[in-house]
Amino acid sequence: MTENSVNPQLQEQSHLLNCAIHAASRERLQITIKKLSLAVPHVWDHLINEYLVTEDSARQEGDASKSDASDPENKSDEIGDGKEEKVQAQPKQLAGSKRLRSRYAFCDQCEKEFDITTNTSKSCRYHPDMSYPDDEFFPDWDEDGPHGPIDCDDVRESHPEGFIYGCCDQDSLQAGCEIGWHNESYSSKRPKGW
Repeated sequence: MTENSVNPQLQEQSHLLNCAIHAASRERLQITIKKLSLAVPHVWDHLINEYLVTEDSARQEGDASKSDASDPENKSDEIGDGKEEKVQAQPKQLAGSKRLRSRYAFCDQCEKEFDITTNTSKSCRYHPDMSYPDDEFFPDWDEDGPHGPIDCDDVRESHPEGFIYGCCDQDSLQAGCEIGWHNESYSSKRPKGW
């Protein structure tokens, strides 16, 4: 079926549904997915395949059996015209533990979600030191007066350029100065919006 032959009513419904999904809360979406997974077997199977992997498929720092050198994401294949193309890696099911775990985790260094099956020594870009308020950016800030404390979530969010990392003297808008493996966060802290 071509795009032009799609029923206009279906197009409108699709658009409205996409808008409703985008506007729904995280909790509402979770409830809906849980209901669908229990009601529709194909949805259940799809969610299992998308969100769960065996523990053996997790890539971790120091794991010699899954080093970057053998990582298919870091290799290229020659194509007939002489150009190189990156080979897209697919998660492999390795022999060993069949114990399942979540495929996605949150990194406590960069505070982003990552896929544990594709984690490498070059996956995470982060600052190893904490940031602190830049006195030159906040010269007239009165913490005891109307402004309140500088070093709080609201000020960090509204003025990220006013906070400097001790590791590289760059402001919070700059990309991390270190590159390494994602470290899985075991706390309940999740990035904003989650």
